[in-house]
Amino acid sequence: MKHDEEREQLPLASARWRIEAAKVPGGGLKIDLAADAAERKALAATLDLLALDQLLLKGLLTGLSRGRFRLVARLQAEFAQPCVVTVEPVAARIDEPIDLEFVPTEKLASPSRQIDIDPNEEAPEPIEAGCIELGRVVYETLAVGLPLFPRSGAADTADLGEAGMPKPEGPFAKLEVLRKK
Repeated sequence: MKHDEEREQLPLASARWRIEAAKVPGGGLKIDLAADAAERKALAATLDLLALDQLLLKGLLTGLSRGRFRLVARLQAEFAQPCVVTVEPVAARIDEPIDLEFVPTEKLASPSRQIDIDPNEEAPEPIEAGCIELGRVVYETLAVGLPLFPRSGAADTADLGEAGMPKPEGPFAKLEVLRKK
């Protein structure tokens, strides 16, 4: 039940973003998904974007041995974020490669089993209830790929202090200036 509740909370939780592992053909499954307007609006709200004009996932999902699958794809998105200085819209685009392995949850490591971990390798994604959750992968990839501190061309760097943060104002800021003299 908890898994179903979590799945429904994701902006890309509809059945078209979920692939039944048993239905992936031997030669692989071509993935070509585009978020519709409602999905883009929900994602934009969740990720504090001003707009999400395009979201595409294109790639190939192939079966491996022992019930595992591999997704090699690209996530492309066009969006607008508020500038951290001026709050003006900053248009941006990402084109992120995705190369993930999916493993049935029962074959993932349990806390009582020791495994070797390669720090350069992505941890496998779970196949839960026989389904590969592409919506979760898209959501997480987009969230991680967003610029942390988007800046518009109008952002005036002269009004910024150290580390690109706005200079403090008020009496304590004036005291700080005097202290440094």
